[in-house]
Amino acid sequence: MGIFGLFKKEKPIQIDIYDAEEWVRKNFSGKIEESRKRLEELYKNLVKEFSELKNLIDALSTASFEGEGKSSAVVNMTKDMIVKRGTALINNILSIKFDTSYDSIREFVFTAEEALRDIGSLTPKQAVVLTKYFSSHGSEISKKVKTIHSELKELREFLEGKGKLLKTIDDIKDNVNRYIEITEQLGKTEERRNEIIRETKQIKSVVEREKKELESILSGEDYKRIEKIQKETDEIKNKIQEKETKIKETFSSIIRPVKKFEYLINKEYLLPKDEENTLLHFLENPFESVVSEKERNLLKNILKKLKDVSEQGMLELKMSEKSKVSSVLKSLEKDIPAVLNEIDALRKEIERKEKEREGLSDILQRKTDLEESIERNETQVKNLEEELKHLEEEEETLKEEIESKTEEIKKGIEAFTEKKIILTRSKD
Repeated sequence: MGIFGLFKKEKPIQIDIYDAEEWVRKNFSGKIEESRKRLEELYKNLVKEFSELKNLIDALSTASFEGEGKSSAVVNMTKDMIVKRGTALINNILSIKFDTSYDSIREFVFTAEEALRDIGSLTPKQAVVLTKYFSSHGSEISKKVKTIHSELKELREFLEGKGKLLKTIDDIKDNVNRYIEITEQLGKTEERRNEIIRETKQIKSVVEREKKELESILSGEDYKRIEKIQKETDEIKNKIQEKETKIKETFSSIIRPVKKFEYLINKEYLLPKDEENTLLHFLENPFESVVSEKERNLLKNILKKLKDVSEQGMLELKMSEKSKVSSVLKSLEKDIPAVLNEIDALRKEIERKEKEREGLSDILQRKTDLEESIERNETQVKNLEEELKHLEEEEETLKEEIESKTEEIKKGIEAFTEKKIILTRSKD
C-alpha cells in the first residue's frame, strides 16, 4: 500500500461501553432479526417433527401381532417396551419449556440428540421385532428419525455459523451487565479504601498525641514520686514478710508438742473454752493467733499448762521439745510483741504512703486511660491496615476483570462490524 493508502484507512469506531448492546442492536437489527427468525423456524420445525414422531410411536403402540403360541406374546411385549421407552424420551423433550435464546436452543439440540441416540439404540431382538413384525410402522419411525437427525444437524450448523451472532449479542449484554456490576463494586471498594486511609491517618494522629502525653506523664515529677512511693511500699512489705516469716518459724518448732497436748485434751485434760479455741487457732494459723494481746496471753497459759502436764508425766516430750516450748514462752513475753509492734508500725507507714499515692491517683488514672486508649487504637489501626490490604488486592482483581470484560465486549462488537472498535467509558 502506497503512502496515499494510509489516508484511506478507516478510523476505528468509538462506542460507549454502556451503550454497546443498544448500539449493536440498532446498527445490526436486520442481521439479528434474520438470524433470530431462522433460529425460531428451525426450532419450531424440530418440535413439530418430534410431535409427529410421537404420533408414529403412539400408532405403533396400538398395533398388535397376531400369531400362534407364546411367540406372539413375546413379540408384542418387546414392541411395548420399545414404545414405552420412545414415548418417555419424546415426552421429556416436548415437556421442557425452551425459550428461543441461543443457549436455550443449544441445550435443546443436546437433549434432542441424546434422546435420538437412546431411541435408536435397539437391541438385536428389538430390531428384529420392529423390522419383521411391524415393518410399516418401523419404516415410518426410521424415516422420521432420519429427518429429525438431518434437521438437528442443520440447526447445529446454524448455531455454529450465522447463529453465533445471537450468542454474541447475548454475550455482549451479559458482559456489559457484569462490567457495570464490577465497576460499581470497584467504586464502593475504592470509596471504602479512601475511608480507611482517612480513618487510619486520624487514629495514628491520636495515638501520636496520646504517646506524647504519656511520655510527659512518665517523665514528670509526680509520676517519679509515684514510682518512689511504690518502691518504698514494696520494700516495707518485704520487711513485714520477713518479720512474719521469722515469727512463723519460731512457732513451727512447737507445733508437734502442741498437737500432742491437743490429743491429751481431747482424751482427758480439760481447758477453758477460750484457751481451747486459741489452741485450735494456733494450730490452724500460728501467726494470726498471736496478733492480739489477748490471744498471746491465752497462748502463754496454754504453753505453761503444756509444760506442767509434761513435768507431771501426763504428756511425754523430748528434752529438745521442752526446750523449744520454754524458748517460745520467753519470746511471747518480749521478742514477739516487739516484732509485732514493728510490723504494726510498718503497716501504718504503708497506709501513709498509700494515702500519699491516692493524692496522685488522677495521674495514675490518666496513665492507665492513655495506655488502654493507645493499645485499643493501635489494634484498630492494625485491623484497618489488614482490611486495606485485602481491599487493594480486591481492587486489582476487579480491575483485571474490568479489562477482561472490556476486551470481550470489544471482540463481540467487532464480530458484527468486522472493524476496529474503541470503547469509551462515559460513566467511569
